[in-house]
Amino acid sequence: MRFIIPILVLLVSGCSSPKPKPVALQLHPEPAGVRFPEVLQTYQVGRQVDDSGRLHETHPIHRIEMEARWDLRPGPSPRQSGLMPPPAAYHPAPVDDAIVAELRRQQDYTQRVVEEASQLAQSFQALQPVITNMARVAREHATVGASLRAMEERQATLEQQLQRIASPANP
Repeated sequence: MRFIIPILVLLVSGCSSPKPKPVALQLHPEPAGVRFPEVLQTYQVGRQVDDSGRLHETHPIHRIEMEARWDLRPGPSPRQSGLMPPPAAYHPAPVDDAIVAELRRQQDYTQRVVEEASQLAQSFQALQPVITNMARVAREHATVGASLRAMEERQATLEQQLQRIASPANP
């Protein structure tokens, strides 16, 4: 019983707390003519117990009072009023002597790179038979080297056999 009385006092005092005062909170400044921002209200809620029996401390609650919306009032369009820049795709590039000179220089570099690439491709095509021939010569050289080593070994064994036959220790 002793514990129930303080809890009841606490619940009764929480129910008798003053009503929360709305505090206007606007996250964005006034619209620039295209879209109105949402309007938020902040309410300070006192200590309370919810339906499931959990105790909540004093805290603010933010509520959206008015959703963001488009400004549909008649008048000049945002592009005409200067609020939105025109899309870049519809504007030609600025023409200046320095820009024209740089574009020509870039075109010359591109043309030179394409010409050099075609020359390299032609040189590669001309070198392809030479590379194939060099590979064939290298294979033949390896074959001749292997057969030369085999003949030298055979010669060495024949010389050893001849020395054994011609030696005086053999009557």
